[in-house]
Amino acid sequence: MSISTESPPQVITEPWWPAYGRFADHCIQCSTCKAVDGQGMNLRLPCAKHDQLHGEYRQARKESRT
Repeated sequence: MSISTESPPQVITEPWWPAYGRFADHCIQCSTCKAVDGQGMNLRLPCAKHDQLHGEYRQARKESRT
C-alpha cells in the first residue's frame, strides 16, 4: 500500500474565483478564442461570450478590492 505525501489541493475562497473559472473554462473550450495560425500562435480572436465573461471577472475583482 502506497501513502501519498502530496498536500491536498488548495481551495480558493476569493469572491472573484467563480467568475474567473467561468472565463477560463470558456477560453479553453471556445474554438474562436483558441484559434491559432499555421505556426500555432494564438490569433487573439475573442468572441462576444469571451468579452462578456471577461467583463464579469473584472467586475468581480474590482468589487473584491473595495
